Amino acid sequence: MAEAQTSVQMSGEDSYTLEIRRLIKAPRAKVFDAFVQPEIFGQWWGPKGVTCRNLKIDARVGGDYSLEMHHESGNVHHLSGSYQKIDRPRELVYSWQWGVGDEKGQVTNVALSFHDHTEGTEIVLLHTGFDTAENRDNHNSGWSGSFDCLVQII
Repeated sequence: MAEAQTSVQMSGEDSYTLEIRRLIKAPRAKVFDAFVQPEIFGQWWGPKGVTCRNLKIDARVGGDYSLEMHHESGNVHHLSGSYQKIDRPRELVYSWQWGVGDEKGQVTNVALSFHDHTEGTEIVLLHTGFDTAENRDNHNSGWSGSFDCLVQII
């Protein structure tokens, strides 16, 4: 498998962007479905040491998703958002927000595109709207670890 490629950028609006390109040795439709089918998503989501619980996915434009990420240390992180674009098996766009209730954080946006490759599927992730380089870099670590887990189950 090809090495993962990661680049980090700062846009003109004083926000940071994360771009990751990852090759997955599986057909594009299967890789796309791993992001929208709860029975698959729950098997791989989260970096090593994290399990996905209380997962709800309503994979349609305007539909919502929510989940809890349980770390082996005991920490629990809540994540939710709504789907803005679903074009199976080419593109998936959704909002991303940590926390629950009054503890919700800033909203960022995720755009995933899925491209045929001679060895399977190339995923291009653009996660935008971070307010600090540290926040962006923490998400880089999380996404990269999650993609490592995806490779193991697909």
